[in-house]
Amino acid sequence: LRNWPNFNISTLSENVLLKELVNKGWSAREVKDSLLLGTSNVHWFGTDRVTFTIKDYRGRPCGFVSRNLTDVGAKYINSAETPIYSKSKSLLGIDTAYKDAKTHGLIIVEGPGDLAALRRVGINNSAAICGTSFTTDHYILLKTLGIKTIYFCLDWDEPGIRNTIRILDNVLKESTGLACHVIQNQGYKDPDEYLAEHTIDDWNQLKTVTAFEYQVHNLSTNMDPVDVCLKMVPMIAVEPTAIRRDQFINQLADLTGISFLSIATVVNSIRDNKHQERR
Repeated sequence: LRNWPNFNISTLSENVLLKELVNKGWSAREVKDSLLLGTSNVHWFGTDRVTFTIKDYRGRPCGFVSRNLTDVGAKYINSAETPIYSKSKSLLGIDTAYKDAKTHGLIIVEGPGDLAALRRVGINNSAAICGTSFTTDHYILLKTLGIKTIYFCLDWDEPGIRNTIRILDNVLKESTGLACHVIQNQGYKDPDEYLAEHTIDDWNQLKTVTAFEYQVHNLSTNMDPVDVCLKMVPMIAVEPTAIRRDQFINQLADLTGISFLSIATVVNSIRDNKHQERR
């Protein structure tokens, strides 16, 4: 067992674990049917892999993600979907991150390796989606926990950029209440690689932009102004701060040539509709 601050990583034979569970009163059939140790084709425990425990925000274990230490098979494997574990609703590390995140915001990375790197240098307001899928359920969970700001820091390579854009397009425009930002870097693939060579002070100097600014920067240069507005207006509508909304509307008006009043009217209409839906 290797202990990081607020973070447990272990390597354990599945047979040893099964024996311990049986000694505690579970039957081998119950363990198998739970799908928590593995399926007929996939296993999350073994001396050839490192296993991370996924917990809910109350600290209750609900699933696992394992890092394959061999060159055969997938690099990371998540627990199967069960009544107590759903990948679309779970965040690795949220149990020890959310209290700090209420004050400092939550940094969201892709996988356990990146999360371990952040925790190693003392960045505890961090959690991992264990893949590339950040969902509306994740968004609602963070709002429920009282977190007001999130910082996406997915991999900085091309797939990571595409995934970040997809998340901003498909998830963030569906709800309001969280200020969303993106941490940027050039020259490194991911946070794990960066922090292997840099300190927490270097990390704190990385460029951070709003989700709106990130999307604008990644827009196609040949998009029609109306299409640009249709894409960006929902992003403005979910911004919780009125001052920032006005700032973004001004930027979008300058970019497209469409009037501030027209854009603001649509933004306010979206916000009114969402308010009515919540009621």
